[in-house]
Amino acid sequence: MGNKAKVAVLILIILFIASLALAGGAFYLFQQEHGKNMTLQAQLNDLKERQRITENDLQGSKKNVSDLSAKLKDVQAQLDSVGDELKQTKTDKEAALNKISQLNSDLEQQRNLRADLESKLTTAQEDTKKTQAQLRVLEAQRVQLEGKISQLETQAQGVELGKIVVNPDAKKAGKEKAKAGKKALKEKGPEPKPVIEETKPAPVSVNIFEGKVLVINKEYNFAVLSLGSHDGINVGDLFSVYHDNSYIGDLRVEKLHDSMSAANFATPDIKDKIAEGDKVVQKGK
Repeated sequence: MGNKAKVAVLILIILFIASLALAGGAFYLFQQEHGKNMTLQAQLNDLKERQRITENDLQGSKKNVSDLSAKLKDVQAQLDSVGDELKQTKTDKEAALNKISQLNSDLEQQRNLRADLESKLTTAQEDTKKTQAQLRVLEAQRVQLEGKISQLETQAQGVELGKIVVNPDAKKAGKEKAKAGKKALKEKGPEPKPVIEETKPAPVSVNIFEGKVLVINKEYNFAVLSLGSHDGINVGDLFSVYHDNSYIGDLRVEKLHDSMSAANFATPDIKDKIAEGDKVVQKGK
């Protein structure tokens, strides 16, 4: 009976120890599982936060895409308008070339007329010099006559009228000469005013603008630039074109819009070198 009790106690002790070992192992596994659950929960929360941020970015991207689509439609409409205007410009340009030919003919006539006028001007200047010399001679004669008149008037002072006449012929002749001299001065008119040469103003510095090539139309020999009237660009401005930072030629602005402009190929061989995205730099005026 005593041995059975000892065995039973021993078994209980073994079971208790086994239970403790199992409980310890279970607690250890529970702690590991709990740690994994905490880590997974943190990762889940982080993923949810990233998902929220991604959704916000997605909404912003959708809005940007919508705005860009609207701008693209607007740019396409402007490009269509530029194309139509350039077609009209080409027609106008042909008409302008015809006018230039006529103007060249008129210019040649003007040059011949100018040569004739310059010849007449030289003759007129020589005549003016002669007239000025004659005027100086008449002025000297006028001074001389006025001196004689003053002398005669001094001699005539104190003489009673009706009794003595002091050299009446000389006095009359002096007055007539004085009148003749004054009349000649009036007919010749005032001396010509000296010609004052105009000084040219010093050149004014301007801002140099940079942009890029948006569209190229090789059929009509033009390119659309990213600069317009709002940037201070004017019709006729020249732009240097750089492809991969290498100069390839020039463009000349022919049409203006608010934020873009159309430019013809000023350099003939640029047509085969230019590409969309090339940098353009305004040339100094």
